[in-house]
Amino acid sequence: MTRAVFSVGEKGFTGFLIRGHAGDRQSARNDAVCASISSMAYLTANTVTDFFGDGAQVQISDGYFRLQLKDGFGASSSALLQSFAIHLTQLSRQYPEKLKVKIIKTSSISEVRNNA
Repeated sequence: MTRAVFSVGEKGFTGFLIRGHAGDRQSARNDAVCASISSMAYLTANTVTDFFGDGAQVQISDGYFRLQLKDGFGASSSALLQSFAIHLTQLSRQYPEKLKVKIIKTSSISEVRNNA
């Protein structure tokens, strides 16, 4: 099971934390769901930092992907994170046994960690 938590602050979406795997790595269907989530996360992080030029703290390891926008981020980065949240929410409706998505209002990344 993969769990994704998105944080929303006063200026919009500010970060996300994704933990876990979409399921049995032996199944191609499950691999496709997990690969889809990973691909979207990398695209989002790279677009924020390399295309929009906003600062972000990014941590990645097996089954873990966290992005937190740094102060002074632009509206485009926040909108992209919102779009990512919508996309994952739609994916979770197709594969509810593989993915859970939460959106929480917070200013603290520790609250996001506690909800993932």
